[in-house]
Amino acid sequence: MTLQTSIFSCGLALAICAALSGCNDTRDFAPPSPDKPWSMDAQGRQKTDTSGARDPSHPADGNDLVFALKPDSALPWKQTRVMPRDVHAYTLPELIDLAERNNKDTRIAWEAARQQAIDIGIAQAAWMPTLTASVLSGYRRTATALPNYLSSRGYLTSDAFGAFPELSFSYLLFDFGATRSAVAVARQESIAANIEFTQAHQQLMLDVTRAYYTYDAAHALLAASKMTLENEQLLQTAAESRQQHGQATVVDVAIARRNTAQARYELDHAVATEHTARYTLLAAMGLPAEMTLTVASSSDRPLPPASSQDSDVILRDALRHRPDILADLARLRAADAGVQGAKASLLPKVMLSGDVQGNIARMKTRGTFQHAPTESIAQPQAGAYLEIDWPLYEGGKRENSIRLAESRAAQARDVLEKQTDTAEREVATAQDALQTSLSEVQSATALKKSAQTAFDAARESYAHGEGTLTDASSAAAALEQAQAALAQDHAQALTNAAALAFALGDLTSVAD
Repeated sequence: MTLQTSIFSCGLALAICAALSGCNDTRDFAPPSPDKPWSMDAQGRQKTDTSGARDPSHPADGNDLVFALKPDSALPWKQTRVMPRDVHAYTLPELIDLAERNNKDTRIAWEAARQQAIDIGIAQAAWMPTLTASVLSGYRRTATALPNYLSSRGYLTSDAFGAFPELSFSYLLFDFGATRSAVAVARQESIAANIEFTQAHQQLMLDVTRAYYTYDAAHALLAASKMTLENEQLLQTAAESRQQHGQATVVDVAIARRNTAQARYELDHAVATEHTARYTLLAAMGLPAEMTLTVASSSDRPLPPASSQDSDVILRDALRHRPDILADLARLRAADAGVQGAKASLLPKVMLSGDVQGNIARMKTRGTFQHAPTESIAQPQAGAYLEIDWPLYEGGKRENSIRLAESRAAQARDVLEKQTDTAEREVATAQDALQTSLSEVQSATALKKSAQTAFDAARESYAHGEGTLTDASSAAAALEQAQAALAQDHAQALTNAAALAFALGDLTSVAD
């Protein structure tokens, strides 16, 4: 091959490489500019805008501000596996059971726990021998310069065809605890993922519980609003009847009608609040928003008794049961094991390895005065080795790995301390909120009872011409407020009880 031919071949190779590099330009997968919407073609690239570029100095019209994406036909339609029955009134335990079978948060946490468990097996595989089978086969042409007295053309060529099957193995004998540390890290991370799976269930239970009691309070408020409207309508009927008998003025009738209209407005507002609470409950359960769901009332659910346990004892139990603290503790142990593994990387590894090969080849040589015969070989080869791998210098890589592991351990320790402080505040806050809400329920119960008595008396008094419409209307409004306050305080007390159980790490039963 001449020098010109070699130069031409190198230039052609460089041109081909440049062309292939241009084919691998993936910048068109990203939006071309920050001020235009992004839309995707069949290959996942930005579609070409054939409408012309927009003048930056020209204000955008309404169509320019639409950043809507076209639907992807490959996206599967979500199918909820467990659907509620329309004729059944679901209690809180049943709602939580439905949520655990429909909400995807617990399944995501479960898959994360499974992945961490698989990582243990990956780490432990370093203790097992590895066995690899490979085959190398191909063709090679070689040119070698020779003096003229050996070759008339000044060189010889060799054409070789060969196949080299190989079966190799290696086994780690000793690495000063590096693999043991890696396995310990994987196991602690798996423990943390399992704890977070439990925490995901507890969080789901708390979310459904909150949504359930909020919906129940909204439903009770709706019932109170309906009763208030009925009461105002009775007062309006009484006012109109008294006007016909000359016992009430036009102003009394107008006020009664205004109160009825106000009660109807409050009823519409209560309906909207109830709908919002129902959508929130369905979302917490992972059910479609258009789902019809009948929920049993919690009005007869007994309130938890006031706790007489010492606050220090409660906090100490919380620190032993809270999933987030236990998960952070497992991650701290994993970080400490990571430090040991990083330090072990400074020491050598001792491995046993070996291979069994086959050399199957054929070579033909040309260019000498005497014609060379074709040479062939088909022989086995084998070897066994004891290898000591001890990198002496890697530019500070392993030293920085140790520093990084130590920093992560310190960070994990700080996270655990921060979470412990947070747990203390959350337990104290939840305990105080529960005690306060229990007191509020007692006050609201007494208020509703006295408001009901006052309204009954005011209504009867006005119907018999002894009281005023103003007193009766005020009593009706006070009764509505007392009923709403009792419903909300009762639901809030039950919610706070669940929040305290969650803060203590004891929200493990739907009957709690």
